[in-house]
Amino acid sequence: MARGKIVQNVIIPALFLITFQLSLAPYFVKSEADGQGEQSFKNWLIDQKLEAYEHVFHAVGCRSFEDCGEVDLTHRAFTDLFLEKQAQVKEGIAHLQNIPYLLQWLEGIGLKHCFHSLVSKDYWNIEQLSSIALSSAIDLRISAEDFNVLKNEAKRIQFVLKEENKDVNIWKKLIIQDKQVDENKGSFFYLIALLMIFVISYLLLGNNIKSSLWDKRNFLDPYKSKITWGWEDNQVVGRMENFKVEFFHGWGSVFEISSADEVLASIDVGSQSVPCQIEKCEDQNNAVRVSFTTRRSGIYKFYVKIHSKPISENPYKKEFLPGCIVPAKCNFVNHSSTIVVSQDELHALHLEVCDEYGNVCKERISKESIKEYAMKVTTLDCSPSEIDNPLWDVTVQDDNLISLFIKLYQPGCFKAVASYKDQQFANGEFNIIVLTEDAMTQVNKTVSKKNMDSYYEARLLEANSEKLRKPKKVFCYISPKQLTIKEFYLRIIPKRLHTFRVCPSTKFYFHGNGDSPEFTIDDGGQDPVTLACENRDILAATYTKFLLKNIGGSETFKTKQEYFYQEVSNKHKRNSRTIIHLNIDRYSILESSMKATKSFTTSDWCKKFEIKFLGEEGLDWGGLSREWFGIVCDSLFKSENELFKSFKDDAQGLVHPNADRPQHLSKLKYYEFAGKIVGKCLYESSLGPSYTQLVRARFSRSFLAQLIGLRVTYKYFETDDPELFMSKGKYILDNKIDADLGLTFSEEIYNDHGQVDKVVELKADGAGIPVTESNKIQYLNCLAEHKLSKCVEGELEAFIKGLNDLIPDSLLSMFDENELELLMCGTSSFDIADLRSHHIAAGWNGPDGSKTLDWFWTVVSGFTQEEMSRLLQFTTGCAQLSSGGFSQLKPNFQIVAVPAHNTLPTAHTCFNQLCLPTYDTIEKLQRSLVIAINEGSAGFSLV
Repeated sequence: MARGKIVQNVIIPALFLITFQLSLAPYFVKSEADGQGEQSFKNWLIDQKLEAYEHVFHAVGCRSFEDCGEVDLTHRAFTDLFLEKQAQVKEGIAHLQNIPYLLQWLEGIGLKHCFHSLVSKDYWNIEQLSSIALSSAIDLRISAEDFNVLKNEAKRIQFVLKEENKDVNIWKKLIIQDKQVDENKGSFFYLIALLMIFVISYLLLGNNIKSSLWDKRNFLDPYKSKITWGWEDNQVVGRMENFKVEFFHGWGSVFEISSADEVLASIDVGSQSVPCQIEKCEDQNNAVRVSFTTRRSGIYKFYVKIHSKPISENPYKKEFLPGCIVPAKCNFVNHSSTIVVSQDELHALHLEVCDEYGNVCKERISKESIKEYAMKVTTLDCSPSEIDNPLWDVTVQDDNLISLFIKLYQPGCFKAVASYKDQQFANGEFNIIVLTEDAMTQVNKTVSKKNMDSYYEARLLEANSEKLRKPKKVFCYISPKQLTIKEFYLRIIPKRLHTFRVCPSTKFYFHGNGDSPEFTIDDGGQDPVTLACENRDILAATYTKFLLKNIGGSETFKTKQEYFYQEVSNKHKRNSRTIIHLNIDRYSILESSMKATKSFTTSDWCKKFEIKFLGEEGLDWGGLSREWFGIVCDSLFKSENELFKSFKDDAQGLVHPNADRPQHLSKLKYYEFAGKIVGKCLYESSLGPSYTQLVRARFSRSFLAQLIGLRVTYKYFETDDPELFMSKGKYILDNKIDADLGLTFSEEIYNDHGQVDKVVELKADGAGIPVTESNKIQYLNCLAEHKLSKCVEGELEAFIKGLNDLIPDSLLSMFDENELELLMCGTSSFDIADLRSHHIAAGWNGPDGSKTLDWFWTVVSGFTQEEMSRLLQFTTGCAQLSSGGFSQLKPNFQIVAVPAHNTLPTAHTCFNQLCLPTYDTIEKLQRSLVIAINEGSAGFSLV
């Protein structure tokens, strides 16, 4: 037995190793050129006066004499050179590529000893050698006999070149063929030797060699593996793809895969890892199938290993192209809801064209597709009409953008809608103000002034929700910060009537063009006003230019966010960024934090906080301060702590200031401290990505709206207090209301025993004003104003006071309420690992159930954040999670098996339950799930 082990583990491998090395010996013979090394290569660059371009040679693939075969002349290091420098480097590369073949040729004719002399004098191609003069041979110190052999052989090869139509590669091919003939002769003898050793070993060792040689496990050869791709080249993203890997023994026979064989696969695109599923092929015992979902376009890299050994040449590379253009995903860059252009001048709008997953679709832009772009321009009269033949054109830019050019010949205000195949772009609807050349000059002059108001005469037509019987003469003053409407008594005494901030929430609505065009101004915080003004277009254009100047040049969130961070950082740049220590009691986090910061000035709040938790060891290198921000936010904003409340009794509810909080939290200083914490988070984020600090809370939309000065309407009930909206608001909206219903402009407040404690009038004498069909919207708005605003007026003012200590109100007003939440709390991010840790799987018995569940996780792991949001919406009825993630979802996210096959999934949002059938393939599961979450996310369930 021991003898057999020795034969199997020692003698046999030794015999094969010796024979293998002998058979490969000719391929390991190093030429003299190889031995010259890196230093000789550098010396050659110096001799050729190319040492300044050594980095270029390295970049394109020339690092030594022997490493100059395949070069990449598309490399940026080469293409950035001037043309004459490119030619010089190209000539040097050609020189280098011929040197190894020169040495091989000299070896073949017995003149290897002449190599250095020839190279040192720049004799390296056939033309030079065939015409070499005898005087040159003396300089080269070559004997007359060697000279004759050299010249005759060079002329012979040059003759062959002429016969072969002067193919410059023929010399190289002749040399390589000659060498291969010699090597083949040697390989034949080595093959005979190998066969003899094998026969002798077999005769001497008998059965031991049989069991050793034919042991399948010991002779798996990963490099014999074969990959079959399940898609054609130039495939677009958006599908579930797969490829098959077959495994073989070293001598080519099938290697059967078992559960003991560890097969690993990983897929990368850019810096992103793509989840994949590996399963054994049922119809082929030596193969596995790897499935994955494509979302991002680009070069995918595939790595496959078996027994920790890579197969073949890793990584394999396959390119996936962007999908079809989806107009809803396409956006104009540097977007503005109103653009100002000059009459008779071309104006360019730059569009980023994307597919469903946000991939830029430059590859899909063609002359044919350009014809599908359209821009419809209409007047803003009471009966809008389309402008006849506005001049416009479409061109493709080098930076993945499409430019749409437009020229209008008529001054005035117009509405434009840009589309692709009759589908509007995401921000494809906007207003266009067309000015004459003189008017544009006037606007630019006004905008360039500093701290100086320009004014325009107008007539006030409607204010405070009432239409004036007689228009009132007023003057509109416009400055970089505000638009003010004034009237004058006795022509000298001014009275301010209305003031609007220059911010995105202040909207202009145009009503036609004419001698005295009308327009309405609405900032969302006060009642709209309607005016008529001969200079309306100039006034609106001036306002638009001031607005874009105030928010960084564009109304896109990214631009506003960058400008916001820049302005916040500049505002506090004089405050020193020194360290300030806070000693915090973890078990009394709110009180100890307020006590530690009680005497802080604005400058102190701008310093770097270094946290020390009492009774704990640890240095704050950033981790403790981040932890402190998190638990302080929890103490302030979690509804169970009662400073803020949720209108829904679950972790998904949005929080709102609590007017009925306990006595020990009655002081408004808690809300001022909460505002300062939010301001501190925004300030830290303005310092750069490494300082980003998000607020761990989900505020109600009405609360966020009031932070930026917007008025509250009944529409906020739907998101903030859905129970009230469904039970009362929706009934009033959907039904005809008359006085017999007994509803008045008042609200009854009940105590803990269900008895009426008091009655609050929603407007003056509201208890005596019945709600009717004509005033029901006004009633709902008054109810929203009472429940969402007036009840917490003091708390809101205290919060804003603390927030404005660090963040100016003018900067916050750049955003709408949704953007403000994104700025403070960040985007909703879904962690698949978190879902897997906090879900419940029920009914998945047997191999089919287990396989379907595994497929589900593979498909979901490839989802984008938007698709995850849709899955959450489909299953739970809400597209967002609370700050605690899936762990706070009650009841838990459930994946329940249903007795169905190859049908669409359904959901029961009341129980957070996804009902999943079984499927034949992972592709069918992926397709069905995507259809369900995209088409059924708005309803109760999908059958």
